[in-house]
Order: sequence, then structure tokens, then C-alpha cells
Amino acid sequence: GVDLMGEFNSYKGELGAGYVAPINESLRGMIELDTAFAGENYFDDYFGVSGAQAAASAGRLAAYNPDGGFYRAGLSGTLRYQFTQGAFVSGLARYDWLVGDASDSSVSKDDAMFYLGGNVGYQF
Repeated sequence: GVDLMGEFNSYKGELGAGYVAPINESLRGMIELDTAFAGENYFDDYFGVSGAQAAASAGRLAAYNPDGGFYRAGLSGTLRYQFTQGAFVSGLARYDWLVGDASDSSVSKDDAMFYLGGNVGYQF
């Protein structure tokens, strides 16, 4: 993506690949592996800690000046059940982890996150 709003004056993007497998007429599964990357200014805004911020944290955060690059990798699996031509329900399990300079930052308390979610919907 390009920063059109001037939020972080940098770039960020994602790369991913997935596979969709029909299990039967109504059920299909999908697995996806993806990664995200960004420029140095994005990293500074989200993972950097200035000397002043480190001093204000009373020793809880160390000063940190990251470079840009890859910052996240993720693996997800989705199951989708189609009730009728339009109505469906789906479930998602996702595991993300920080990599590179993002995982080394003093603001990154935990490098991993697990997510479970679901949807009910109707397609027109």
C-alpha cells in the first residue's frame, strides 16, 4: 500500500499465497501463508523507541531504531459451509508472528498472536 493520508510517510505491503480445496459440494477449506513488509518510516512509527520515549518510560523500554523490511508472517486456515446458493457460515484460525526488526523492538512484548473467528453471511 501507499500512504495516501500521510500517516507514516512510507510504504507497506503484503505478499501471500493460498490454496482452496473443495471438500464436498457445500464445504470448502482454504489455507494461506502470507507476510507483510514496510519501509523504515513505518517501522519507526510502530516499532521504534526514541531516546526521549525510553527515558519517559522509566526504564521499561529501551531506545530502538529499526530498519525497514519484513515484519510479520502469518498462517491461516478457513472452512466455509454453503447452506444455500447465497447463505454461508465460515470459521477462521490464524497464527501471526513478528519477524526481523519488529520482533526485536522493546515495544514488542509478545512475538506471536493466535486468532479464532467466524462469519455468517449471504452473498447476492
